[in-house]
Amino acid sequence: MIFSVFVYLTFLVSLVFCGRYQNYRIKFFDNPIPSTGILLILIYTLVVGLRYDVGVDYLLYKETYLNSMSPNADFIARNGWSYFEPGFSAIVYAFTRYKAHFAWLFISIAFLQILFLYIFSKRYSFMSMWLCFFFVTSFTFFDSLNGMRQMTAFFMFLCTLRFVEQRRFFPFFLSIVCISLFHRSILIMLPFYFVLHLRMFSNKKISAVLILLSFALSGPINYLLWNVLFPRLGELLSALDDISYFEQRDDLTLPKDTSSLGLAKFIMLGLDLLIVANINRMKAFYKSLNLDVFYNLHVIGSVLYFISGSSLALIRVNMYFVNVKFIMLSFLMYMLSSCQGRKYSWDKCLKLFLVVISLMWFFNAIFRGAKNAPFQFI
Repeated sequence: MIFSVFVYLTFLVSLVFCGRYQNYRIKFFDNPIPSTGILLILIYTLVVGLRYDVGVDYLLYKETYLNSMSPNADFIARNGWSYFEPGFSAIVYAFTRYKAHFAWLFISIAFLQILFLYIFSKRYSFMSMWLCFFFVTSFTFFDSLNGMRQMTAFFMFLCTLRFVEQRRFFPFFLSIVCISLFHRSILIMLPFYFVLHLRMFSNKKISAVLILLSFALSGPINYLLWNVLFPRLGELLSALDDISYFEQRDDLTLPKDTSSLGLAKFIMLGLDLLIVANINRMKAFYKSLNLDVFYNLHVIGSVLYFISGSSLALIRVNMYFVNVKFIMLSFLMYMLSSCQGRKYSWDKCLKLFLVVISLMWFFNAIFRGAKNAPFQFI
């Protein structure tokens, strides 16, 4: 466990350092090279890509890869009753044809994850340090160790949000279709193009009430939804081969019992309410940006986070919403760091609280995570 803490802490410090100096350039034959950006991608790719049996899906992907080495294996990667999308299968096929070590599969997935996150962060380079900090100290990073394909699709999806802001449906549609070749669940985000740019939650009191109700009544709401209104939905999804893998449980939620009120859920509730309480101030501070897209995703994800404990499919769907939290926290922290003067004296306390509470979740995930620790390399 000491080694795991050392690896995760070193990883966190390294990424935050690279984010802090993301705009730093060095000249290479008179051409400016984003050296820290390259270093960030390299660190993430090597640390995450060279891990072994960290993440609930790791051994399944390893077995799938080894099975695909057979001369009689199809192009579409399979593992027993489940098969994988053409995009992921193409990566497996490319490496297995040359009998490459299975580590190359995880290295390539890690590279794609950090590459698309880096592309997204370039639009918000002013807060890259905080993006790196909250990414690692939130469940988004740990999700990326578990649901590798879906989280890769999520990072790709982040790069399409500018099309929603610019009201460009055709490139958004094409992007989603392309991402679906990697994880088909992304197709559920297509209808949200028409509403994400709207001020769906303009009244922050309504947002707070919705989140508090979903938190306080998560048990009764779960029972009503999945035992009274939709009692056969889980069985129906599990009966479909195309979605059965989509229904597998992800042991990341802390504590393991997703219906219990553990430390992690109270931390999430506190962070959610902090974002809601400061949203009007954030919109005024970032008036040149459209925060509505991120805020809408955040509120939907926060509500679903507390009421999706009894539906594995809904937990998977919510990954495209709830993982936006680290972006909203980055916006909040950068705003707090930029405002100076006695008028904003309480901001220092709030910044300290955000850092401490995020680190609490981070260490909670390390010490209690079902498949995130101990960390080990190949």
